[in-house]
Amino acid sequence: MLKATLIDKTDELKTIEINVDDIETYTINKGYGKISQLHIWKYENLEVIIYGWKNGHRKNINKHELPTPLDNDLLYGDLVILLKEDGKYNNFPKEDYNEFYEYMFGGFDSCNSTDDTDLDNDEYDFNDGFLVKD
Repeated sequence: MLKATLIDKTDELKTIEINVDDIETYTINKGYGKISQLHIWKYENLEVIIYGWKNGHRKNINKHELPTPLDNDLLYGDLVILLKEDGKYNNFPKEDYNEFYEYMFGGFDSCNSTDDTDLDNDEYDFNDGFLVKD
């Protein structure tokens, strides 16, 4: 068995164990027809391969935002992401997919982080004329 990433239609990522010859059996939400390979992102000796559906019912639209060239495509049902390294399938759990995703989008900054430059109203001098205290 091989570890892969499954992205369900609500954008929840899961690590699943699959048999590569029977990918569709691991999906719950489906599009129309059989699952198919949608794209391969290539980088050096790595291939990140995505499987899913390009047609389906609107209630099964997958909410996950994907990198180019799938960034403007509507995809349906669950998506399965596999990794090939040097032509051989390798484990690709959701943690590895998250690293790939961040790389493809150029990295992310955390907007919720705090640092020493944040102002606290108790520490700010309201007498400097910039802010008016109620």
